[in-house]
Amino acid sequence: MTTSGYGRWVAAPFVLGLIALPLSSCTQPTAGPTVTVQAPPPAQSQPQQAQSQQSGSTTTSSPAATPPAATPPVASGAPVVGPTPPVPPADPTWADVYSKVKSGVALIEVTTCDGGGHGTGFVVGPNLVMTAAHVVDGQTAISVSLPGGVSSAQVIGFDPGDDLALLRLDDAVQGYRFAVQQALPSVASDVATIGFPLGAEMTFTEGRVSTVNAEIDGVSGLIKTDTAINHGNSGGPLLDNKGRVVGVVVSKVTQDSNGDAAEGIAYAVNPLRAVSRLAEWRDRTTALAPDSCSTDGGGAATSADVDVTIESSDPSAASIAQTLQIYGQAINRGAYETAFDVYTTDTQQQLHGLDTWKAGLDSVFWRSLVLTEVRDPVGDRIHADVTVQTQQDTSVGRNGQTCSIWTFDYTMVWTGTDWKIEKADAGAPAACS
Repeated sequence: MTTSGYGRWVAAPFVLGLIALPLSSCTQPTAGPTVTVQAPPPAQSQPQQAQSQQSGSTTTSSPAATPPAATPPVASGAPVVGPTPPVPPADPTWADVYSKVKSGVALIEVTTCDGGGHGTGFVVGPNLVMTAAHVVDGQTAISVSLPGGVSSAQVIGFDPGDDLALLRLDDAVQGYRFAVQQALPSVASDVATIGFPLGAEMTFTEGRVSTVNAEIDGVSGLIKTDTAINHGNSGGPLLDNKGRVVGVVVSKVTQDSNGDAAEGIAYAVNPLRAVSRLAEWRDRTTALAPDSCSTDGGGAATSADVDVTIESSDPSAASIAQTLQIYGQAINRGAYETAFDVYTTDTQQQLHGLDTWKAGLDSVFWRSLVLTEVRDPVGDRIHADVTVQTQQDTSVGRNGQTCSIWTFDYTMVWTGTDWKIEKADAGAPAACS
């Protein structure tokens, strides 16, 4: 049985018997002429007079009191009607769950010395995101995108055995905060996952739990599900129908031991392990050291972080900003192949190849970028106005600048899975104030 992905995993709904009680008139015998008094009708509120001729006088009766309404007896064998019991609230639909929790699902872009990759994560604290360990293995820099913005991140917990990792973001996030269940899901229960398969837009898929004690590649206690997952789903939450995390997606089987294609087989780390690791890691203050890439003339920056501010409200702004953050992070870490890959193929040729382009970059570091405007979309192309602050040696800085403010007009091209830089126009940089 083989898997594919980052490292050894795949990036991865009475009728009551009432007895009528007739009212009858009451007749009282007397020694003289009979005086008949009629009981007043129940609905009448004023007293009535009953008259009879007796010795030429008129006799007036006192008003009769209205008796209280009698409780009708229940006929033998009739059902007894009690208060209607409250109707329990219906379980939320998957559409309800997705709408509630989607703001807490993160797209994770990872820069490595020889390239990069992406995966999914989910918010578990004010600035904490849990994901799969293989998503961030070998990272030199990490960019995390949530509906609230884009942030750099560091690894503060990493366990390749359980394939779990915890990231601390530079900035607090406002997205939905997930709760991880402290119990295994039931076999045959409905589950779903939300993530970014193949680096595309956020997607939702659902399925059922097949078993809760699966084993693959010597790792036991995994949750097996038929929920559809693909590269990029790794690290995402496996959810029950109330939106609670019951697993962390880590792999998909594509072939059986005979080499035959396998469908509907995916795995997730069980929630008990996720709860344990989260409790162990969440209060850590020291991040794990990222991988360091070799450079030609100097060392990589002590920090690969590139602060990102997004002022544009364009729907593409966050993904464009994340692409440019990855580009800057890769330069900071000396991962020049990864940075060069952000350009289109034609632009790479115009830059005369990697070696020519990277000359002198070993002492240049991106510190911040502000995406001010996204404009003029034409087909798959769009312009992004960006202000970038860099630090560099005086030998490569314009007019000896060691800190510069650049204003770029980037022409970005959407390839179907990510943004590429087609052109970068820039004016002369200003010295930082």
